[in-house]
Amino acid sequence: MERLSNLEVAVIALHRIGGMSERKDGEAVAIECHALAPERFGWHSRDIPSDYKAREALGDAKKPKNGGLVRGGNTEGWLLSEAGAERVARLSAQVPDELISGGLLLGLEQRRELDRLAGHRLFSAWNDGADSASEIEVADAAGLLPDAPKQRTRRRLEQLSGIARGAANEQMQEYVAWLTSQVSE
Repeated sequence: MERLSNLEVAVIALHRIGGMSERKDGEAVAIECHALAPERFGWHSRDIPSDYKAREALGDAKKPKNGGLVRGGNTEGWLLSEAGAERVARLSAQVPDELISGGLLLGLEQRRELDRLAGHRLFSAWNDGADSASEIEVADAAGLLPDAPKQRTRRRLEQLSGIARGAANEQMQEYVAWLTSQVSE
């Protein structure tokens, strides 16, 4: 693990615990960072994870000068950005597969999410060239109640976008981006 920076270890850790599709708590990332590089992400006096070191690495990974690899924060949780997912993909060529593979393979639930999304009537309309959709339709397509708050809809679409990226499904990524564009700020 010597050739990876702390922020790269943190990005891999976030990916391994599912941070591509849903926000993860900094403590969970710290535990995974410690599992990957205990000498760098543990206390000096005891063999336990250091939240501080992991959150510092995540904060560095969030900075634009470092590529904006993650989004979020300690309060709302951490999520890989598209740039972070790309960095993990590049790193996968440099490090053992078992190090990266924690989050690369989609689970059954994530596959079902993509299938459900593709099976929604709005997906067919989008494929046929629909220009717009109501926010109620978008919430329904995202698997939410029609009256879901806009912020909740956006967070759910962010999660679905991560699942689509994890599946390397460009069509679904474009569809989720279109859905997101239909929800006003």
